[in-house]
Amino acid sequence: RAKISTSATPAASAASSTVSAARMAPKRSLLSLYAGVQGPLMSVGVVQAINFAVYDSCRRLLHKRRHPNAPPDAYLHDFSLADVAISSSVAGGTISVITSPLQAIKTNQQINPQSFRTAMTQLYFQSGGSKGRGSIRGFFTGFPPHLFCDSFGRMIYLSCYELAKRYLDKSRSGNLVEDSSATASRLTLQERMACAGASGMICWAIIYPADVIRSRMYANAIAERRPGPWQMAKSIYQEERSFRPFYRGLGVTVIRAAPVAAAVLPVYDFAHAWLSSH
Repeated sequence: RAKISTSATPAASAASSTVSAARMAPKRSLLSLYAGVQGPLMSVGVVQAINFAVYDSCRRLLHKRRHPNAPPDAYLHDFSLADVAISSSVAGGTISVITSPLQAIKTNQQINPQSFRTAMTQLYFQSGGSKGRGSIRGFFTGFPPHLFCDSFGRMIYLSCYELAKRYLDKSRSGNLVEDSSATASRLTLQERMACAGASGMICWAIIYPADVIRSRMYANAIAERRPGPWQMAKSIYQEERSFRPFYRGLGVTVIRAAPVAAAVLPVYDFAHAWLSSH
């Protein structure tokens, strides 16, 4: 919520993430910092399951296209970084259809503290026009930058992770290993966590301007203004006639990204290796 309060707020009223968090906590309780947590908490398992299932299936299909006579599990040990980039981008684009409504509802709850159901109903009727009819359009506010964050962001995230693991292994063996399973088996848990954490930070540093545009579009939609992504980007730039507003709130996001990424991808590695061996 601290990120939303800084990135979705114009320069005139924006505060640092630390100050924003301090302002929110006394008004109610520390629970106010967890506004909007219901949607992500209930859906994260399903979303990540779909994400990694699509990612793995795409890798399998890409490998089979190049090596039609290879064994079914050959893609696990022989894949290029291009396969990783394409597969992760497709997976991110697939789940964006699910995560976009969840992100819109969560942001609504963070800006105007309310229940998940109330925030969902408000978004539904806000975008239905003056006749009071509901519409799902509100759930896809900011979808273009959201799609960019999910597809391009996951491509950067997973590609950097695999690249970091391979080069870390190369520094030991002197060979750029193409067998990802062999690379992973030689790396310790701490090394994989470091690779994942660094990848998450790099990913957010690259896609953060798009996330700011997305957050501003959500905030404007709640105020019943709906500028497009390009108009929103120009408006943000005009605030200080610089790119500084596009990186407001980056600090708290990067701090959050490192431990989350450090947990997710090594667990995926371990689970994948265990399932493959059974």
